[in-house]
Amino acid sequence: MKFVRHAIGLAALCLCVGAHAAGSGEMTRKGQTTKLPNAYAYRQADHFDKSKMITTVLFTTKPLDTAKIDAASEQIDAAEAQLRQLEASYVELDIAADGSLEMIGFFAPGVSVSGGTSDKPVLTHNDARRIEGSFRSTDEKDKTGDFGGYYDLKFALDIPPPAAKH
Repeated sequence: MKFVRHAIGLAALCLCVGAHAAGSGEMTRKGQTTKLPNAYAYRQADHFDKSKMITTVLFTTKPLDTAKIDAASEQIDAAEAQLRQLEASYVELDIAADGSLEMIGFFAPGVSVSGGTSDKPVLTHNDARRIEGSFRSTDEKDKTGDFGGYYDLKFALDIPPPAAKH
């Protein structure tokens, strides 16, 4: 009986953890594929209209200390500082409240490629507390191109509330 209670408790914990944060994918550029096994999402002011909020989803080659990012007054600065320190590669998706893609970028030591695309994310949930969906490029030729790349990303992430400004 004790084993059954522990098994049920462990199963419930796994479900909660799995529901909290899941995301991964890959990006292929110039024939080289970068695996991105980690994902994290946060909200920030729109780059062009500070009265609007966007959701940023990061897919990274190395795990981040998300507790430090969550506690930072500027989550983007905290995330980027960790990524530089870790020398991690990452993809950044900036998604507007209406689900449109504002920007996609691939960043790695010595590489910075960002811009727009006609491809659109497929979202099953998008609000201030959670984002779920996928983003996949439609043109296979992007895998060998010099600019941009081919993306295959999936995510189901809770979004932490913004930390108080210090």
